[in-house]
Amino acid sequence: MIMKKLIIFLLLSSVTTVFADDLIVDKKALSQYKTDDHLLFDAYNSNSDKECCDEVDLSDNAPILGPQFTQEAWIWADDIKGVPDRKIMGSKGNTTSPKADRSPTISYHYNNSRDDNEIRYGFGYGGTSSINVIVKGLKTDNTWTHIATTFDGTNYKLFVNGEEVNNYTDAAGLTPLPTPVKFIGTKFIGKIDEVRMWNVARTQAEIQETMNDTLIGDETGLVAYYPMDVNNNWELVDHSPNENHVTITDVEIASEYFSDDCPAPDGSLDCPFPTIRSALDDVQPGDRIYIREGRYTELLNKYQLNHSGVGLGEYVTEGVKIVIEGYPNEKVIIDGTVSISAQWEPYNHNGYDIYKAVLDLDSISDQIKTPVDSIYSVFVDGRYMIPAMPTNFKNPTDPTTGNPRNPEPGTVWEKRLKRPGSRSYMPGNIAYLDTLEEWSFNPDNNTLYLYASDNYIPTSTNVRVRVRNRFLSFQAADNIEFKNLHFFAGSFHFRGCSYLTIEDCKFSFSSDMGLAGNEIVYGTNTTVRNSIFEYTNDGHTWSQYRTIYPTMENVLFRYNDWFSGTAWSPTIDRNYRKTKHEPEFFRGDSHWRYITIENSFTAGGKPGYGSLVEYSRFENLYEGMDSSALQRNGAGTTFSTTRYTWLINAPGLNGLRFDSYCGGTNGDIYNVVSIGNSRGFRLKGDYHDVYHVTAYDNATQDVSLPSYKYCGPDREGAQEIGNWNSNLHNAFVEGSLECYSHDCWAAGEDPI
Repeated sequence: MIMKKLIIFLLLSSVTTVFADDLIVDKKALSQYKTDDHLLFDAYNSNSDKECCDEVDLSDNAPILGPQFTQEAWIWADDIKGVPDRKIMGSKGNTTSPKADRSPTISYHYNNSRDDNEIRYGFGYGGTSSINVIVKGLKTDNTWTHIATTFDGTNYKLFVNGEEVNNYTDAAGLTPLPTPVKFIGTKFIGKIDEVRMWNVARTQAEIQETMNDTLIGDETGLVAYYPMDVNNNWELVDHSPNENHVTITDVEIASEYFSDDCPAPDGSLDCPFPTIRSALDDVQPGDRIYIREGRYTELLNKYQLNHSGVGLGEYVTEGVKIVIEGYPNEKVIIDGTVSISAQWEPYNHNGYDIYKAVLDLDSISDQIKTPVDSIYSVFVDGRYMIPAMPTNFKNPTDPTTGNPRNPEPGTVWEKRLKRPGSRSYMPGNIAYLDTLEEWSFNPDNNTLYLYASDNYIPTSTNVRVRVRNRFLSFQAADNIEFKNLHFFAGSFHFRGCSYLTIEDCKFSFSSDMGLAGNEIVYGTNTTVRNSIFEYTNDGHTWSQYRTIYPTMENVLFRYNDWFSGTAWSPTIDRNYRKTKHEPEFFRGDSHWRYITIENSFTAGGKPGYGSLVEYSRFENLYEGMDSSALQRNGAGTTFSTTRYTWLINAPGLNGLRFDSYCGGTNGDIYNVVSIGNSRGFRLKGDYHDVYHVTAYDNATQDVSLPSYKYCGPDREGAQEIGNWNSNLHNAFVEGSLECYSHDCWAAGEDPI
């Protein structure tokens, strides 16, 4: 057996083991590297939503290339499926269309089998005619490659890494139509740097001489030059004499890192990756990204990382993992906030002594390499500040001394406010700024106003502002594990990710007023273990849709959902494939074990289809609506099990409910306590087994097994008598029992 190489070193008198296939990330290493920026093209827009794909529009002022020209760029094409035709530069559309007016275009193309990658280049020259040159066998995935084409009126050449690989001569005497070369990176997935366009045909020697160098910008014939610099207006700077600077939106500015000692980071102790994103570009199955202490304000979007090759909605088998882990005993924060260095000054606002500071949004934009024109949240010394509200309340992050029956005065739990929005009020209005720990931001003059409390006075070093909505989006990324990380002030989105594991993590302030919550869509076999979700407001802490076999174990949800009428419950929905009428239908049952949901407006939890909930506690839920601490609709009821669980103090909710107009069947409940709720157990349907339950101090009914709202086992027929076949044994009921089970009536005395 071959032993894995070990590297062992001492840290703070403790021994830590780093394996040879660990990739070390340490933001403190940023100072040891120089940087070179490039454009990062991915499948996500600026809100981290999947909308393939990014591009740069050079506008109608883009150069028009005539009878002689050269086009050059460095590219890194990600090895992924599903995006076959990727433009490096040129016109939109397929490589061969629109034929009549296609500007000189270069694209990178994959065939369906992905075994014969191509570079295509050409141009339109009138009527329905165009040149479309296809050169096969040029596989250059996941590495930097220099691509250039030249046309001298006779020879239309393609160069790869400075070497001529093709010469097309059938274009002799033709001239491209006067159409601007308007786009960079249409449907490209990867990186592009050093885009150059010339109105001369450069020689091979000239290309080789400058391809690895930065140009001055005044070279003869240069009509466009984008080394991927941005100015303070967040425009991509054209260093050619044309100065055609253009605004970029969804495309990211990213960096390559290098030094004399480390030509490129390799994840070793001497050459660690300075960012998580740079490590994600190099990670391979079986690797662990090992992150050292610090706040990492990064946008982590990845498409097809460790992808199994299985399509969306299909079943994936377990494979070799990629682990993304915080270093032991170190605080690693994936952070949606940035520190602001602002000069705060006292200011009198409507008679209130507050503070104000003008924010340098250009500096903030430069920090995160994304244009910033507003802020979403404010923290002083780590404490959450409240966007100015029309109704004042205490800071919701403070532990409350009340409960739903006796809510603490002056808190959101006592005020029962409706959520903000376009039809009611918008938070952060300076007209509402009138109490401690509120803030308002004026984007017209970039001024932040803060009504500080005595213990949280703003300084030039202790204020952080949230600048991202969602900061992590993975799609079709399989066998990924996140461990020992704190996700702060940003939400996540996983789509089509299977064998995803989240362990020993904390999620704080994932959503705030008007922002996106956490969600998972599709995928199989997700696991969340030993984790905390807290202070997530106006969005889901956990929403999972169409994911089969989800598991949550030893997870705490606390102080979430600060407004009434929203029911941002931890939710599993439609965890099955096909429909019940199809022979291929199957359930992907969910499992909740040791779950605690407490001190929230959240309407409890919705554990999904065929779920097992055990050893769990739902307590102090303030919501008042037609829902439950533990909610299952008709389909979710069938073959579900709830055991060894407490439902406590949700006076505006049912304790446990089997719901729907046509209730489900075969729900098992045993050793469950429902105390202090609107109803204890509200169980529609039939063929349920209810054993060893306790219900008391509930407002209307302790246990309800009604005869109505049942449509037969298939839930599709006419209404019929329900619960006659249900079993109720050894139940403690304090005051009210509605029961149509045969167990509740002596022979010959049942009402049915």
